[in-house]
Amino acid sequence: MRKERDGESTKATVLRAARQAFADHGFAGTSLAMISQACGISDGLILHHFKSKENLYRMVQEDLAAEYLQVINQASARAQDERQIALQTLRAAFQYWSEDTAYYRISLWAYLENQSALIESEARLTAGLAEKVKEMQIHGQADDRFSPVALLTMTIGPLHFWVRHREEFRRTLHLDASPEQLNRDFEEEFIRMIMKLYQPLLEDQADNKA
Repeated sequence: MRKERDGESTKATVLRAARQAFADHGFAGTSLAMISQACGISDGLILHHFKSKENLYRMVQEDLAAEYLQVINQASARAQDERQIALQTLRAAFQYWSEDTAYYRISLWAYLENQSALIESEARLTAGLAEKVKEMQIHGQADDRFSPVALLTMTIGPLHFWVRHREEFRRTLHLDASPEQLNRDFEEEFIRMIMKLYQPLLEDQADNKA
C-alpha cells in the first residue's frame, strides 16, 4: 500500500513539473532531462511511470482538460437559477484561464507544433460547447439572436485575448495598477459585457414567472 502511495506521489510530482515545462517550452522544446531536473526525479523513474515523453504529454493534456471541466461543472452546480449558471460559469472560466495559463499556453504550442491529438481534442470540446449553447438557446437560456458559434466566440474570444496581451497592455499603456488589480478590473468588465448577451432574455424570463 505504501509503495502504491509513493508511486502516485512520484507521478503527481512529475506531472506538475511536466505541465510547467510543456507550457514554457512546448513538446519539442521540452526534454525528459529538463523535467527530471525540475522535479528531482530521474529520467529512468519518469519512464518507468509514463513509458515515454509522448505519453507524459498526453497525460498532462488529459489532466488539464479534466481540471478545467471540473472547475466549470462545480461553478454551474453552485448556481441557483439560469442567470447564476451563466454568471458563475463565466467567472470560473475567467479565473481558471487568467490565474493558471498552462492549459492556454500548451494549447498554443499544440497549434504551433501541429500536435494533432490536442487540436482534435479541442475541436471536439469546442463543438460540444457550441452544441451546449444551441441547447441553451432552444430552452430559452441563451440569446438566440446569434448563432451558437458566434455566441461562443464572443464569450471565449475576449478572455483569450486578455490572457495573451494583458502584460503588453500594462507595459505599453503605462498603467499604474498592479497585475492583480488589472485582472480584477477586467474580470468585472468582461462579465458585465458578456452578461448583456444574456441579461435581457433572463430578465424577461423572471418577469414572466412573477
